[in-house]
Amino acid sequence: MFARIYTYTTIYDTRNVYKGEVEVSCTFTEPRLVQVGVDVTSDVIERAMCAIRETGKNLRGYNLTVNFRAFHHHCWSSGLDLPTAMALLVATQKAVLNEEKTYAFIGQLSLDGRVNSINRGIFEQIIRRIKGEPELQGCTLVVPEGNITELEGEPILEGKLNFDFITVNSLLDCIKKCCTAHAF
Repeated sequence: MFARIYTYTTIYDTRNVYKGEVEVSCTFTEPRLVQVGVDVTSDVIERAMCAIRETGKNLRGYNLTVNFRAFHHHCWSSGLDLPTAMALLVATQKAVLNEEKTYAFIGQLSLDGRVNSINRGIFEQIIRRIKGEPELQGCTLVVPEGNITELEGEPILEGKLNFDFITVNSLLDCIKKCCTAHAF
C-alpha cells in the first residue's frame, strides 16, 4: 500500500517556501519504521504516531517507510506532522481521502491529536506562494483553525484565491472532513 500527501515546507536559513510530499509505503512484514529522503527530525513521525494512537488506532504490525520529498533538500519540520499522520493513515488503509479533491496538508500535531497553528510568518509565506501557482487551481489546503482565525480580515486572505481552505482543530477532525471512508 502506498500514499502520497502534499504539503508546503520552508528552508532553514532563507525561509523560502517549497512544495513537498510525504510518501509512505506500507507492507505487512516485520514491523518497523524507516525514514528516508530529506533530513527532518524524527519527532515529526513520533508526533504523528502519538496523535494516531489518540484517535484509538495503532499501526503496530506494519512495516512503514516514510519518505519526505521537497524541491530543496533542507526543510523545517514546521507543519509536517499533519501530512505525515495523514499519509500513514492512508497507506495503512485506516482512512481514504476524497478522490475528487487534491489536498495539501499543513499543521503541527500535539501528542493528544490536536492540530496546532504553525508560525504566522511561515503560514503567510505559504499562502503567498500557492496563490501564484496555476497548477493548484482547485486545490484544497487543510490548515490549522488557529492560523485562519489569526489572519481573518488580513489582506493576504483577500482577493482571488485559487484554492479552498478546510480548517481543522484535531487529527480526527481532519479525517472526518477530508476522508470518504475511515476506520474510526
